[in-house]
Amino acid sequence: MERTGARLRGARFFDSARSPAGFIFMRRSSPVYNIVTACMLLTAGCDSFESFTVDANEGHAADNANRARSSEADVFSLKGEWRYRVLDGGASSGDDVASEAEYATKIPDAAVWNTIEVPFDAGQSPEFIKLAGCLQLRRALPASIVERARRSAFALDSGHTSDVARFYINDPKTGMIGGFGNEPLLAPGDYATGHDGRLVQIIPAAALQSGVNEFYAEVCTRPGKPLFWRGARILIGPADEIFDSFAVEVAVAFGLAALYVSIGLYHLLLALRRPRDIFNLYFGVFALAFASFHLANTSGAEMIYGSAKELQSKVDQVSLMIFAASLLLFLSRFFLNRHSRVAIALSSLYVLFAALDLFVPHSIRLALLEVLIYTMVFALPYILFLTGREAWNGNRDARLLLIGVALIVCGAVHDILVERRVIQSILLMPFAFLAFITGIALILANRFVRVHSEVEEFAAELEDKVRRRTADLQASLNEVRELKDKQDGDYFLTAQLLQPLAGNYARRISPETAPPVDAEYLSRQKKTFRFRHREGELGGDLCAIHSLRLRERDVLVFFNGDAMGKSMQGAGGALIMGTVFKTIITRTQKSAKIQASYPEQWLRQCYQELQSVLLAFDGRMLISMVVGIVDEETGMLYFVNAEHPHVVLLRAGAAEFVQEKGILCKLGVDDPAEVFVVQTLPLQENDVVLIGSDGRDDLQIGTNPDGLAIINEDERAFLSDVERSHGRLENLELLIRERGAVTDDLSLIRIAYREDAAALDEAIPAHDLGLLRDARDAYRGKDYDRVVRVLEPLAKQAGLPPEPLAGNAAVALASAEPIAFVERKPGREVLRMLLRAYIETEDFPAATRVAEAYTNRVPEDNEVLLWHSFVLRRIAEHSRAIDVGERLFMRDPENLRNLKHLARLHLKFGSPERGRYLDSLHATGASVA
Repeated sequence: MERTGARLRGARFFDSARSPAGFIFMRRSSPVYNIVTACMLLTAGCDSFESFTVDANEGHAADNANRARSSEADVFSLKGEWRYRVLDGGASSGDDVASEAEYATKIPDAAVWNTIEVPFDAGQSPEFIKLAGCLQLRRALPASIVERARRSAFALDSGHTSDVARFYINDPKTGMIGGFGNEPLLAPGDYATGHDGRLVQIIPAAALQSGVNEFYAEVCTRPGKPLFWRGARILIGPADEIFDSFAVEVAVAFGLAALYVSIGLYHLLLALRRPRDIFNLYFGVFALAFASFHLANTSGAEMIYGSAKELQSKVDQVSLMIFAASLLLFLSRFFLNRHSRVAIALSSLYVLFAALDLFVPHSIRLALLEVLIYTMVFALPYILFLTGREAWNGNRDARLLLIGVALIVCGAVHDILVERRVIQSILLMPFAFLAFITGIALILANRFVRVHSEVEEFAAELEDKVRRRTADLQASLNEVRELKDKQDGDYFLTAQLLQPLAGNYARRISPETAPPVDAEYLSRQKKTFRFRHREGELGGDLCAIHSLRLRERDVLVFFNGDAMGKSMQGAGGALIMGTVFKTIITRTQKSAKIQASYPEQWLRQCYQELQSVLLAFDGRMLISMVVGIVDEETGMLYFVNAEHPHVVLLRAGAAEFVQEKGILCKLGVDDPAEVFVVQTLPLQENDVVLIGSDGRDDLQIGTNPDGLAIINEDERAFLSDVERSHGRLENLELLIRERGAVTDDLSLIRIAYREDAAALDEAIPAHDLGLLRDARDAYRGKDYDRVVRVLEPLAKQAGLPPEPLAGNAAVALASAEPIAFVERKPGREVLRMLLRAYIETEDFPAATRVAEAYTNRVPEDNEVLLWHSFVLRRIAEHSRAIDVGERLFMRDPENLRNLKHLARLHLKFGSPERGRYLDSLHATGASVA
């Protein structure tokens, strides 16, 4: 087992796997060697090739003569020709030399001395590959050096030697330099290695003697370990010069490391301040990793790591892999603004190797390093290609950086060859990296100059630009103001046109007298504007309330519409529907024929006229609406809903949606299969009906995590607001806005029937009550003659005409004052039983009189309407029978009895086409729900 970390009294030893640049072994015949050799030619002037082939028979006399002339110098170079002999510790047999003492006895006195050139690398020579021993080298020191050494302190700078080495003058017993201490030399078990060690040490004066002084060096190895002695400096001379030179090396090493660390930390700080420029992070890691790698491979490593050679080896190799990975990522991100696949693949491999290097055995670490060496065949050309391509494409920063990248690549190749001992030279990677840093500095300076120039140019032209820009903005602002003024003028004109079309025009009896039906409205359009100090609003909602007379009775007509779109688009639709509706109202007020229409007939005519106008827009304008009529005398509500929100009834403090049998399509939608339906609702005293547009439900009640609006989807929330506000529009609006922001036009109509009216007294006189009981008994016994005899006196009290009514007389009955007895439930019961008795006894004229009176005052009874149409047909009033049947069809199109009855009437006395249509509905039993 090897233990790294031996120290030769100040010498520095470390294994070749941890050598500078980290590349330990490369055969000259390999393809990788050929590629590296080609790149090495670029480093001419920085290194020199030397052949270190051991030749036992040939000397180098010429070189020896040249080097002898330097013996008179102050510092003597030990490079040149040396004599050597092999101290075999069992190379052939594999035996190891046990100890220093044993070793001394094994030196043969008459051993053959051969010549060798120092520095040398004999690790590739077949003669020394399996050597398990030492080479002993000797060389005579010049007399001048000996004389100077006796007068002043001298020192030795040994350069770098293989596995184990020692140096001494003359006999080892008289003066040894760099002793091994108590560690055994080449012991078969544990021994200390000092591979690539360097000795800088004082030469003791006691080692010198009179006469010739021999300098001995012993370089030892074992099988598989390289055998070499190399270095740019192998010197002996004055101690002050030797140590001063060594101190300069250490200072330069630490100075460069401090520079790299400063640059790395600076770029890491930039990466923290600007995370999007992630190439700063990669470059910062690159600089710090190279600083660590640099300190592990220079003269300062002995001061940092001491004898911790294993730690130094791991720091060396891990730093190498980290700075190679970060360099690839930096260049990829800096030039391509993305991570290329090649950079990701290689850098991931290097990071993985760096992580494994911390934990795996030494042999596996050597294999990882070998793999990294071969990947450089792809990495180095890729780096040059990436930088060169960007420079070719005109990237000025790439052109500056290309020089630094080329120097790094060539420096790396050069140092690989140095570590392979192919050439003898100093390591160039620290200086190449310094050039690379200089390139980055020039790039940053270039960017700064460009930005500074742009700022100066901008500052010089700023005032003029601001003046021109201000003028442009002022002109644009004036144009916008002019356009805005014109737009607001259009808004104002449209709002003025809408104003007479909307509003409450219901008739008021007197300020002191409350009308039977009270109506009011609220309209809040989404679009507001200001035109010449006048504020207004514009939208697609329309509310209109009018008083009319139909069939000689006062009715209240209301309209709540919502045109598609907001602002001008919606206002255009509101203008159309408002104009049409106003025309219908005006025409009704002037036409006695129209006023003779039933409410259902009037609503159908109104719907058809609005629909015919909107269909002309071919779907480009759609309108939802509720249009209705309230009979002020009976409180009967008739309305049509065309895809408008449901009508709400507030009764006894509880709000509910009115059950609607069928909702029509929006105005502007053509549906031939659609069946027109009139909804009916008999109002009671203190009932409140509320009609509103979808602005009452379209509320923004919050925002979701994505910032999108959350729109209310609970339409029943409006019912709660109605109950809390007691149907008052002002309070209702406040409650709606409390739930959320209104996102659409909002309009509401409130209709109240006989608010605050006293309860109707349902009590009747005892005599009349007795007659009513007798009539009930006879009715249940189907004694209809007796029913007529009993109830006729009560009917006369109700003011029924004695003769059948027709034409204007029938209409006149509708204008008669309400009879209290008929308004009460018992009175209604009397008329209903009497009507049925007349029908059963086939007294159709009398039945007609009763039906007229009943339906005029109790219009909600659909069954009586059917009886009324039936008795009119029996007295040959076919036209009136058809009108009453159509009323019932519009209310309840699914009433099959009425369909059959009405179809027969049309087929015989009315429109055959209408009769066939109704007959088909009866046959299919079609539903409008």
